[in-house]
Amino acid sequence: MVSDNVFVGTVYINEVAAALKAGQITRDQFDLLAVAINTGTNLPSVATPNGQAAFLFLLTSTLAPVLRLSYGRMVYMALPYTFVLTFVGLSATYFGLSEITSLFYDWGIIQHHIPVANSGH
Repeated sequence: MVSDNVFVGTVYINEVAAALKAGQITRDQFDLLAVAINTGTNLPSVATPNGQAAFLFLLTSTLAPVLRLSYGRMVYMALPYTFVLTFVGLSATYFGLSEITSLFYDWGIIQHHIPVANSGH
């Protein structure tokens, strides 16, 4: 079974890849969009009981009835984590992604893509 975030991320990446192949976006734009899609689909899923291995282990263990641990209670327990991940991820993307990306280009950590003849990229 594929989790919903993997499905959504796959749909978005396929659409962005199609836009790249059609020449509607550059490879650099594709890379930035891929990071945004990955972050936007993975961070929220990690902040759920399904995305945390410890929660899933507890829920499926014999301790769950003893602790009166339900899925709803685990969702409630994950709320602070959800809020922190949402705030940090959104803030980092909104306030720092462009600047940090530019710094990485300047420092040579990442490089702009240069099309290679006959490669299709």
